[in-house]
Amino acid sequence: MYQINDIVVYKSNGVCKIEDIGIPEFVSSEETYYQIRPFYEQGGKIYVKISNGDTVLRPTITKEEAMQDLLNLKTEEGIYHSNDKVREREYTAIMQSCNFWKCLLMMKGILGESDRREAAGKHLNMTDERCLQRVKKLLNAEYSIACDVSLENAKEAMELALI
Repeated sequence: MYQINDIVVYKSNGVCKIEDIGIPEFVSSEETYYQIRPFYEQGGKIYVKISNGDTVLRPTITKEEAMQDLLNLKTEEGIYHSNDKVREREYTAIMQSCNFWKCLLMMKGILGESDRREAAGKHLNMTDERCLQRVKKLLNAEYSIACDVSLENAKEAMELALI
């Protein structure tokens, strides 16, 4: 069970802080909830049933895991399916899982496609561009927390890992 002030990752909302644990006023059952709030964004409260917590919340990765994943990224292929529909479903599943490693591979795949298109004088399609922005935001936030660095430093580390 998580505690108040723990930092967790919640689905596609990314890094969140647990602000309270209890039964919200609007709930008629005796079910206990985590009240979480996105860490780097202005946003409303999110309520997660404790009984669902183990399946939808996870602790942030460690600094060692983050550093190792960035090192391993250089030798791995990015995730990018040529079929738009398949790729969109795959990216949605990755974003929902909030798996740091898979998100890195997703970002690498989209950036690789962006490079290929740029060489041909084209741009990424809007869906890929939107997915890229979302995955970068998730990765930067989690890396920032794991390595105790600013979001700007996290962004720089991500960019260096892809060179």
